[in-house]
Amino acid sequence: MRLIGLVILALSLILAPLAAEAQQVGKAPKIAYVLANIPEADITGPQPNDRYTRTFLETMRELGWVDGQNIMILRKSAEGHPDRYSALARELVNLKMDVIVASGQSPLS
Repeated sequence: MRLIGLVILALSLILAPLAAEAQQVGKAPKIAYVLANIPEADITGPQPNDRYTRTFLETMRELGWVDGQNIMILRKSAEGHPDRYSALARELVNLKMDVIVASGQSPLS
């Protein structure tokens, strides 16, 4: 959980200037949240099955960042297939994400 806290703190510091800029141009900052091994079905929706994704979203909300309101969070997964990394990276670059949060850790049950 400490790692998630550190990631979210770093995101807050990165996103503060983006939020000010987004308010000026009328669009929310875009974050890509990318996992290596979790099925995409487990990271989607307002209450995802994956506990790490749920914690990430809850902590972002506590900091004032609400997906779909003042920030857009795109959730993706390689679903345990390393050969998908390049395609995911290209997709995210083409979508011009403001921040990419990636995890390569195996899930702990």
